[in-house]
Amino acid sequence: MRLTTPALGLVLLTSALGLTACGDNGSGDDEIAIAALGSQIAYQLPPAQAECTAKKIVEGVGVAKLTKAGALTKDHIAQLNGQFDKDVATQIADATVSCWDWRKNTEAWASQYPTADATDWDKYVACAEKLDDKLHASILAANLKGGSAAPREAFAKAQAKCQQVLGPATH
Repeated sequence: MRLTTPALGLVLLTSALGLTACGDNGSGDDEIAIAALGSQIAYQLPPAQAECTAKKIVEGVGVAKLTKAGALTKDHIAQLNGQFDKDVATQIADATVSCWDWRKNTEAWASQYPTADATDWDKYVACAEKLDDKLHASILAANLKGGSAAPREAFAKAQAKCQQVLGPATH
């Protein structure tokens, strides 16, 4: 998949190159890979979580293995297409869960629950924070070549149960 948010990609790439220029110990290829992956992941996660996830993926898997697996092209274009072996898919899931912030992730869809107050959101977050294992299984299945939809469905069902404390959603 090509980077389709050039502005975010440029921001992440600029910050990555800036880190390299300031003496960061990471290689230039690592920083470019982080920017490319972070740009694609930012479609699903807030930017700071996307960048954290991308860094952890690059640290855990490495640029060469990500390129061999097809997650990056030789031109450093991210292609997180859900067609990876168990090791790469597990690293993606591990990285995502370690950077996940339940409260921050609600900001994108909070407006769908106009009657929810701060206490309701606290209850939702407390419930959702217990779903990390289901989240991990869902992300693993979504990135695993031939992965089952069952873990994603189980996660969605558990998250929906947590969302009940927020009241009715407007769509």
